[in-house]
Amino acid sequence: MSIPTLAATRAYLGQRSGQTGEEVSLSFEQFPYTGLSKTYCVDRQVADSACSSTAYFCGVKNNYGTLGVSATVTRRDCQAMRNSSNHVDSILVWAQDAGKSTGLVTTTRITHASPAGGYSHTADRNWESDADVASNNADPHQCADIAKQLVRNSPGKNVKVSGLPQGHCIIRFIQDKGKVIVSSGALEIGGHKGSVWGTQVVLGGGRRAFRPNTVKDEEGQRGVRIDGADLVDEWKRNKLRRGASNSYVWDRDGLLGVNTDTTEYLLGLFDHNHMQYHLDADPTTEPTLPEMTATAIKMLQKDKAGYFLFVEESVDATEQSLGLEVRLRKHLEKTTESPPGFYPQPSHPQQARLYESDY
Repeated sequence: MSIPTLAATRAYLGQRSGQTGEEVSLSFEQFPYTGLSKTYCVDRQVADSACSSTAYFCGVKNNYGTLGVSATVTRRDCQAMRNSSNHVDSILVWAQDAGKSTGLVTTTRITHASPAGGYSHTADRNWESDADVASNNADPHQCADIAKQLVRNSPGKNVKVSGLPQGHCIIRFIQDKGKVIVSSGALEIGGHKGSVWGTQVVLGGGRRAFRPNTVKDEEGQRGVRIDGADLVDEWKRNKLRRGASNSYVWDRDGLLGVNTDTTEYLLGLFDHNHMQYHLDADPTTEPTLPEMTATAIKMLQKDKAGYFLFVEESVDATEQSLGLEVRLRKHLEKTTESPPGFYPQPSHPQQARLYESDY
């Protein structure tokens, strides 16, 4: 979401309504404060989604292609990655330590670099499944893949208890060869230190990293895991062992049918790979980003201790091959007014929103 992209989108929006374009503004341009961020990796001037994700989730600059680790870890250095002293904690961990609920919503694979910066510690952003680790001649038994970390490791498997009423935070992150963040709510760390149930809402694409290569998913696509693990079933069993109500969904009907009042944990994987562009998606099978976000908010706002929610919409580099008008239409989807329910109404004096591009 570069400044030229925003200017072009704004002009396109105005011209669609018969104006020159400068008379209108995008939704987040009406926020009270605007700033610029400098993005870079420790070892490269031009950032990627991994080092930038670590920066905005964890507040630490690290190396290109690595997630949730310090700059001591170079890319594909499995041994350095396994050393917990090289791990850096994210805002999801801080939120859970403060007794708050947490969630991740994305139109990418849920194991992609942007969301994975919140929960994984890995020497390579591409190690999304154990097959990916093995393809780099690394040992998947030693170098835990990102999908496995989401299901088995903290902050995904910790135990949650509610604390005293505090703020909540939403980060909406939109990827445009980089990404943008929207944050709503203030996160208070301190005052309450509690165990957490982990990440209560996980919605995105990327079923393939969670299913074994011997099993077809709900749409007939085989998983890619070579260890035989079905991490979706494992996620469900883990919640059942803890006596927590949970729901796994894979399509729009399933998402819209979730009882947000009674469901404590929600996992939604809506595509084998990344979710489709909204303009190209089958509306009968894939939910929209506003629908996913609204569901997540309904679930998380039940926690009186507050919550943290990360929301990302991605447009990858292949978009560069599209015509200008199609590109602008795609940008327009994510920069104009959102439907009711996309953002929560202010309910706390410290509530805030952040909308930011990472590179």
